[in-house]
Amino acid sequence: MALSPWRSLGRWLLFSVLVASVAVVGCGKKTGDVTGKVTVMKDGAAVPVKGGTVTFIGADGVTKGSLIAEDGSYTVKDLPVGTAKIAVDNSSLLKQMTVPTYATPDSKGYGGKLPDPEEAKRRYVPIDAKYATVESSSLTYVVKPGKQEHPIELK
Repeated sequence: MALSPWRSLGRWLLFSVLVASVAVVGCGKKTGDVTGKVTVMKDGAAVPVKGGTVTFIGADGVTKGSLIAEDGSYTVKDLPVGTAKIAVDNSSLLKQMTVPTYATPDSKGYGGKLPDPEEAKRRYVPIDAKYATVESSSLTYVVKPGKQEHPIELK
């Protein structure tokens, strides 16, 4: 028994829609979440960088960043898949070591609490200034889809 031309056309149309749907779903935007620890070599040992920021400029040119925790850890979410440039900057701790004598807790920019210079001194670990910008750091990472770990080891 032969199929009617309309029935055959309907099957081909259904097949084409299914193939196109799978192709569109497979082409969705892929991103990755990157976690790790930032360390710097000091006297032959890896020491955690205890504050500052990690900045990634993704393959799409969008900047995403994270604060660095006391143990050197960081997490940057939703980075596009591809090669990202990385910068690490902890100069904010240097600025916190010297609170202006005129500053009060209500001073603009301090959010009701003055930085603790002693805490900043305790947390500050010197790193080369070249790591502060993506143009000079030469740090890169190839982001893959999903969760991944990338330790950042500074010299």
